[in-house]
Amino acid sequence: MIRLLRTEDHGWFVSRLVNEHTHPLSESCGEKKQWNSHSVIDPLTKDFIKNLRYNNVSAGKIFSIVGAGDGSGMGVPFRRQTLKSLCARLARESIDDDMTKTIRILQDLSSKDPNFSVRVEVDEGSRVKTVLWCNGKNKIDYAHFGDVLTFDTTYRTNLYNMPFALFVGVNEHYQSTIFGGVLLRDEKIPSFEWAFSTFVELMNGKHPVTMLTDQCQSMEAAIRKTLPMTRHRWCKCHVLRAAKEKIGHVYSKRYGFKRDFHDLIINETSAEKFEHGWTDLVATYELGDNSFLERIYNKRSMWAKPYFMETLCAGMTSTQRSESANHLLKMFIPRSSPMHLFIRQYNNMFESRLSDEQQQIHVCRQKRRLLKQGVPIELDAAVVYTKAMYERFSLELFNSGSLVVSKALPGSVFKVRTADSYVTSEYDDKEYTVQIEEGGRFVQCDCGFF
Repeated sequence: MIRLLRTEDHGWFVSRLVNEHTHPLSESCGEKKQWNSHSVIDPLTKDFIKNLRYNNVSAGKIFSIVGAGDGSGMGVPFRRQTLKSLCARLARESIDDDMTKTIRILQDLSSKDPNFSVRVEVDEGSRVKTVLWCNGKNKIDYAHFGDVLTFDTTYRTNLYNMPFALFVGVNEHYQSTIFGGVLLRDEKIPSFEWAFSTFVELMNGKHPVTMLTDQCQSMEAAIRKTLPMTRHRWCKCHVLRAAKEKIGHVYSKRYGFKRDFHDLIINETSAEKFEHGWTDLVATYELGDNSFLERIYNKRSMWAKPYFMETLCAGMTSTQRSESANHLLKMFIPRSSPMHLFIRQYNNMFESRLSDEQQQIHVCRQKRRLLKQGVPIELDAAVVYTKAMYERFSLELFNSGSLVVSKALPGSVFKVRTADSYVTSEYDDKEYTVQIEEGGRFVQCDCGFF
């Protein structure tokens, strides 16, 4: 032990020296780190850890990352408990003065994007009830691709336990595109009414043609009131999932039920045949008194395929795009985030999606399409369509080789069916009517896809 004292001229001198240690020596690096003096995190590493925590990286993974990035081969230069203490302090500091930080971030977003919009609903006590925001890119995308959107809520994303929902659609690259986000205090009808009406207001009054949600009754009532011209559709995957839960004893154990049920829901396009098929299904498996099947049958116009054949759905039959976006959001946002961190990380998530879109734009402009069929329409499609849409078109063009076409009326109406050698099920053995109008400028098929 050494004791140092100051001199009058501000120097130092050793006042006491004890050669014997008062404790056993630490021999290994692992032991040395257990001393407080040997377990210090330098400022640069602290900033690195702070950014990792804000991006939802767990303390355990941070410990491994720091150890791998040290480069000395000595492992992490501080204790795991020291890291946990730092993470806890960062969390406390992040919560402090949350609303001031949130306002500062929103002001910064507004200064960078003149078309950025945020709306806040407060209750009688001036407490935040609902927050909805969108940026200029969201508004542009909605103007082009907002005819069909999905809406689904998610939980455990913020400190205040407010459900969060995204308005999601699909763009020309067949990618999910975000139109806006909303934080709700609850999932009651008034909250959804405010969210939907405010969203449409920010989007210059444009109502979506079709909106897909889960089976939430509050959403259904709010859409009916605020979006009367919008066709509301239930997520088909939710119906199938609910069927597995409610009638699992038949769904999993009765041979053939799952196949027949899925074929009827996924493949049938005729309302009349759907009605007959449902009656046969219920009778065959003796489910006439099942309350779940009775309820979803009464609501069949909300989810069954035949009742949406003339409704634009942009290839979507479920809220999977919203659910995927919510899952991606949770990868960016730590659980129970304060509001300012939530909004900042949401913006980072949006930038990540924008980067994916820019990549597709680059591919479309720099790479030529591969012509596979050698027919004139393929050349036009290669010029008009994006890469993703051209690939979908190319597959449809290839599959058209299995169709047999015959004239129904001279010059304008044709009957189309699958060639006998390509029919693999009763759903393939159908005949469709294709009508050509305006001298070939408009073509319509009663299959509902074209």
